[in-house]
Amino acid sequence: MVDAWRDPFDPGNGRSAERTSLDEPTFVRAQCATEQQASPGGPNCSAREGDPRACTGIEDCQPGLRCLGIPRDGSGELGRCWDLSNREGEGDECDAHADCVDGLVCMGITVFPGSEFCIAEDHHGIYENNDRLAILDGDDEGRTSTLVVYGLGSVPGDIVVLLDVDHPAPEQLRFELASPSGDGGVFFDGAEDAVELLGAGFAILSIPRDDEVNGRYTLRMVDTVAGDRGHLNGWTLDIIINWD
Repeated sequence: MVDAWRDPFDPGNGRSAERTSLDEPTFVRAQCATEQQASPGGPNCSAREGDPRACTGIEDCQPGLRCLGIPRDGSGELGRCWDLSNREGEGDECDAHADCVDGLVCMGITVFPGSEFCIAEDHHGIYENNDRLAILDGDDEGRTSTLVVYGLGSVPGDIVVLLDVDHPAPEQLRFELASPSGDGGVFFDGAEDAVELLGAGFAILSIPRDDEVNGRYTLRMVDTVAGDRGHLNGWTLDIIINWD
């Protein structure tokens, strides 16, 4: 059931998200610019209290900037101030082994392989939920965890999920991701997929690329067999947007 996976996912700006291996319960925070830490529950690395780019409307932005990325599903009120002017190097070809110039990231590594291009790193956001949750044992309904993506513009491009899972029998697990509009599906099924993939990044291809990128994402975890208990220690969404 795996859509695709890449380990590591590196868009070329040194801010790819990282987590620990499958059997290590300690959570490793996503790498953020400077010394900032991503906030629990979903804000990206720089969207935090006191961030000069956070906004609730254009009146909060400097002249010439626009306030983009306020979720339409009511999950949050903040966006981020964007400079939409073109930058040198935008549109240049790139790939997983050829970085863009400083200030740009490589978009399309997972969704447009062979047609990747450089785009301003404002289009890249890392969002995480650090809550440690017990995975319900042998429960077909499973349990959900959510995080809110905001401050990005337009539609999703690359979407990569990283999981930090502690479970003695990961082959019994199934994970699903739903976008703010409810699109998505299963991206890992231990009955079919190699458990080693849980230590990698999952490229989510089941969410349409004309979908809404900002809003509440829902991760559903299901333990399909009773008898072994485990936890989700946290999870991360690493997203690069595209313009529609």
